[in-house]
This record gives sequence, structure tokens and C-alpha cells, in this order.
Amino acid sequence: MTRWRRHIRHARRFVSAAFATVVIGLAVLVGISQLALPWLTRNPDRVETWLSQKLDRSVRIGHIDSDWVGAGPRLTLDDVQIAPTDSAAAFQIPHAQLSFDLFAVFRRNRAWNELGVSDLDISLERAADGRWQLRGLVSGDGGTPSMGSLGALVLSRVALSVNDPSHDLHLQLRVPELRIVNLGGSSLRLLGHVKRERSDAASLDLVAELDLATRSGDIYVGGRNLELARLSGSQPVDGVALLEGSGTAQVWASLDHARINELRARLDIANVTFASVTTVHVDDGIDVAPRTHLDRLALVASLQTSANDWRVDITNFTVEASPLSATGGGAVSVACDQRPPTRCRGAARDIAVGSLASLAMLSESVPAGLRAWLYAAAPRGQLASGQFDGTSADRFSVAGELHGLRTGSVGVVPGIEFAHARLLGDAGALLLEVPQQALRIDYPHVFRKSFVFSRFGGDVVAWRAGTGWRVATDHIDFDGEGYGGELRGGIDLQGDGSRPVLDLSAVVTHAEVPAAKLFWPINVMPPAVVEWLDRALVSGKVVGGRVVVHGDLDDWPFDNHAGRFEASCEVDDVTFDFHPDWPRAEHVHATADFVGVSLDAEASAAMVSGVHATGVSAHVTDLGTPVLDLKAQASDSAERLMAFLRATPIGAQHAESLDTLALGGKAQVSVTTHLPISDEVSDILAVDGNVKLSGVNLDIAAQDFHLAAISTSAWLSAATFPILRIRWKRVLIRAEGWVHYSRMSAN
Repeated sequence: MTRWRRHIRHARRFVSAAFATVVIGLAVLVGISQLALPWLTRNPDRVETWLSQKLDRSVRIGHIDSDWVGAGPRLTLDDVQIAPTDSAAAFQIPHAQLSFDLFAVFRRNRAWNELGVSDLDISLERAADGRWQLRGLVSGDGGTPSMGSLGALVLSRVALSVNDPSHDLHLQLRVPELRIVNLGGSSLRLLGHVKRERSDAASLDLVAELDLATRSGDIYVGGRNLELARLSGSQPVDGVALLEGSGTAQVWASLDHARINELRARLDIANVTFASVTTVHVDDGIDVAPRTHLDRLALVASLQTSANDWRVDITNFTVEASPLSATGGGAVSVACDQRPPTRCRGAARDIAVGSLASLAMLSESVPAGLRAWLYAAAPRGQLASGQFDGTSADRFSVAGELHGLRTGSVGVVPGIEFAHARLLGDAGALLLEVPQQALRIDYPHVFRKSFVFSRFGGDVVAWRAGTGWRVATDHIDFDGEGYGGELRGGIDLQGDGSRPVLDLSAVVTHAEVPAAKLFWPINVMPPAVVEWLDRALVSGKVVGGRVVVHGDLDDWPFDNHAGRFEASCEVDDVTFDFHPDWPRAEHVHATADFVGVSLDAEASAAMVSGVHATGVSAHVTDLGTPVLDLKAQASDSAERLMAFLRATPIGAQHAESLDTLALGGKAQVSVTTHLPISDEVSDILAVDGNVKLSGVNLDIAAQDFHLAAISTSAWLSAATFPILRIRWKRVLIRAEGWVHYSRMSAN
């Protein structure tokens, strides 16, 4: 036998002997304990003395029963009174159990002696100074009773209320069992499960190690596969309630003298629905209680505090919400130094603007106007990076990079969509730097169609002006759908629900005439005018133009001279369909001026039904009740003139006579027309002018009537059309009204 084998054999014999000794000792101890139980029942004073020594307080017991459970005896105590540390009332326990576990040394988180108490009401409250206090396990003086040398305290069927008035947090919880293990001195360990009162949802795990003397320690609360909405009971925090959501929620906290100095949290929940307990005013007589649904919300957060400062860090911020694309990896950090003057700094990266906005609109802390805008505008995009630094609401600075931002139009605030921009600002103003890029603007309450720019760039500044905002720019370049130019000026959003005040000027460098249809302000322009302009502007090019508007749109169209609207442009090769019953004007080269609701145009060249017109002028006094006053001169062949006349309503009225009439030669026309543009206008058509014919051949084939080389003048009138003076071979013939010609001889 080798030396090592002898050592192993001796060790085996020693272990076997030791185990046998322990077993025999435990058996003897069990036997003695069973014999002692009746004696302890008949002598409660012995138990009182023993408990008083363990708790370091005087204990009185009304009645004792005993039995044997599991690994040791159990004493059932009735009417237990624990003396306070001062003259206050004693701490009374109707029923308690004192258990002894002879095998506790072999079991984790067990003590050989445990005091069990059932059906307690405990509250955890946060005081105004931020300290947390535990009530319900206290004596009359409000201090926590010491465990002394008691091994463990087991609380069953505990009703736990958590109250934080500063954050409007009030929870009613149920603790099936809470085990408090004495670690020696003033240290203890808590283990248990926490549920919502009157709920069958999964419970939270509770683990804590605390020092009662300093009220310091570490706490863990959390669990997996939790139905958080049922667990929280939809208790609102800052006006936001969780209606639905399940997943993982874990919180680790470190206490120092009853204050939280560090807190870490991990959240990963799916099918999340948040709701606001307060409504949002979105329109006249319409208030809604907004909700937000997320497919998934995940983050890791930490909070660190000290006497003078605190810091919050959020990482792995992930949001998945249909129809939004999933975003992950976002981070936010905020740090505040609370020594006067309080200064806070923050930074963020890769944050989904839509998700952040949809959550912010639920909070009561957000101003009502901003909540309403967030609800209706539904902003989307990505905050690629952002920084904040400030000491108060009046002294701060912000900076950020925005990617893919999109907002809807709300009231007087248009919607916008762009690829990227940079935001800079402070308490005085905000600057949005928009580099040259494609951009889209929606303003459906004012314009019928979105403005889609292939190129848009410039700087926009916004600042507070009284109760509203002023938005201004010194220069913006743009190229849109068939137009391009430059814009400068400002808009005052008065913040009282009224229309904005405009102070804008624009230069049009190039445009297609039909592109003007995008710019009709349908909220102030009569529908009849919009319809007429849509039909009239068929084609053509804008060589150049400018627009100036200054005034409060509540005063539009500035009849009171409180504002001014002017627009002028030069157009070329325009096709102008000014009335469905009249021939179009084509190849028009003209200048047009809009002042308020009036229109003046001068055309140097135009063609109507093949007739070349010069010296054309048009005037509309009020586009609200549009009547076109048109003056024109033309010099062309009589044949083309007759073709034009036949194409007009006048020609249609006298088609039978004109169809039998043929003219050849030269003609000069000068005419003035008073033409109602819309059927809503009560004015009637008026025509005044004259036609001069020279060297004209007149043929009326049906009457076998022929004149050659005649000169004639016709005075045009809508009432008596025409009045003719015909000179033929020195004979003057005058005819009024339409003449039914008969055969005439040479005489």
C-alpha cells in the first residue's frame, strides 16, 4: 500500500465518522426538540425571553401552539406585542410563527430560526427631500425595528403600496412572500416576488441587500415575460399610461442614506401601447386622447446622482413601429450640475424623431400647443446627432443634424420633407441650415398641390415674437416643377389662430406658364377665378418675374390699404384660352401686372384664329368678380378676319348670314370687349370697335351678288352689329343691321 492510498483511506474514514456524528447529533437534537415542544407551550415566558434577546426589545405573547413541520419545530404565536424604542405604542402582531430549521446550514438563504408574520400592510413613500421611508414594519416612533440576532423574518400575504407624490406614482402591490435574512449587525437580505394587487399577471423578482443603520444597499427588481401593463395597472406617470406591453424589465438600484445614487435599467418589451390621460385639442370642438403603439421598445439606461449633480445615459435605444422602419443603437446622455446656476448638458445620436415625438405628445409636461402639433404633424426622421447646453429656459444652446425629416401640414404651419439639415439655436433664435437638395413642402389648406423642388437650399431663422413666431430668410434658391428662382423675407405666425403676416419677395428666373397654377391660394382666391386661370393658362414660358407681398392675410385682399400685393412677369409664346366660347390667343408676348386683386396685361404680339394682333391690352378690376376688358388692334386679310368672326359667339349668332358672305382684300380692326369670365358675374357681353376694309371683293354667292374693289367701314356693337358704310364706284351704300341682299343691277 502506497503512502497516498493510506492518506486517502484515513480521510475517508474521518469523513464517514464525521458524517455519522453529525447525523447522530441531529437525531439527538430532533428528539430533544420534540420532547421540549410541550414544555415550551406550557411556558410562554421562556419563548418571550428568547425572542426579547433576539430582537433586543421586550416581547409579550398571549398564547402558543406547537407542531413539527419539515426539518424542525414550529411555534404558533398569538397576540404578540413588541415594545417600541420610546414611549410610543407597542408594535402588535395578531398572529406569528416561530420556526426552527435544523438543516438551514445546508440551504441557501435560510436561517435556523425564522419568525413568520402574515397579512401586513406596508407602504414605501418618497418624501419631499427625495428620501424613501418604509412604513408598516415600524413601531410608533416611525423607526424600523431591529432584527437583533433573529435569523430571518418571513412576511406572507403582504399588501405593499408605493407612493411618490412628486411623480404622481401610486401603486398597490401584493407580496406573496418576502424573506428577510439577517446577515449580521444591521445588514439584511430581502428576497421575494411582487405582484399587482388583484391581478394574476406574472410577478417581479425582488432581491436586496441593505444596511438598516445607514439605510444603504443594493436592490434588484425585475423579471422576464412580464405583462407590464397588467403589472402596473395602467398607473399613469406624467400623464402617460401603459395599456399594453410584455417582455423583460429589470432595474438595479444603489441606495446611500435612503437616496438613490445609482440606478440601472434594461427594458425590452413588445406590442407596446401608451396612452395619454389628458386630451389634445386638434380642431374646433374636437379633442382626442392620443395613443402610441410600438412593435418593440428596447433600451439600457443608467442614472447616477450625488449631492450636487446627476447624469442619465440611455444606450441601445431601439424602436420598431409600423409603418416606420426599425431604428436601433440610439443613445442619449444628460448631465446636470445642480450647484447654482444649475447647468445641464445633453447629447444624442441615431434617435428616431417619429418615435420620440409620438411619446412626447402623450406627456402632460409638454406645452399644449406643441402636443397638438406633434399629434397632427406626425414628424418622422432621424436625429443623427444633437447637443444641448444650458442653465435655464432663457440661457441655452442647441445643435443637431437631422436626416430624412418629414412633417405634415397643421393649420398655418406647412408640412416639409427633406433629406438633411443642420439646426443651431439658443434662447433667442433657431437657425435651420438647408444645403442644396431635393425638398417637398405641403400646404393643403392654401395650395392644392405639394411643392416638389429638385433643388432647394438656404438658411431659415425662427425666433419668438410676442406670443407667436417669426420665420425669415435672407436668401433661398429653388428649382421646382417647371419654375425656379429666389426667395427672401419673413412670415409672422401670430400664435392666436389667425392668418400669418407676410413680408416676402420672390424673383422668378425661369418658369413654364402652367406652373403658375401651383400657386393659386385657394383659401383666399374665389373658385371661379381659379377655374378661369386654370383654363386660360395653357402653355408658354415666363422670361422673368417678381412677386412682393406685405401685410396681414386677415386683411386680404388689402382693400383697406393695410397691405400690398404686387406681381409682374414677362411671358413669351403663351397660349391663352380666356373664354371657352372665344378663340384662343396664341404666340402671345406680353407683360402682366397683378396689384391686389386686379390684373393688367399688355401684349406686343399675339395671334387669334390666324389673325395677327398688336397693341393688345387686358384689364380685370377685381379677380373676385372677374370681367375682362380687352382692347386689341389687328391688320390682316379680310378672309382671316371673317374666319375669326365666325369662331366668336357673335359669328355663331349670325352664322347663316356669314356663311354666304365671302371677303377678299385687306382689313384693319380695332375692338374693345367687355367680357364676363365667369357665369357667376351678372355683367353682359359688350363689344365696341370698327373694321376698315380696303380693296375688298364682296361676294354673296347665294344672291349672285358681287362687288369688287370696295372700301367699307363697320362699327361693331353687340346691340347693333354691324353698321356698314360701303363705297363702290363713288356710290355710298349704308346698311344697319344684318342685310338680306337681293339681286342688284349695275345701276
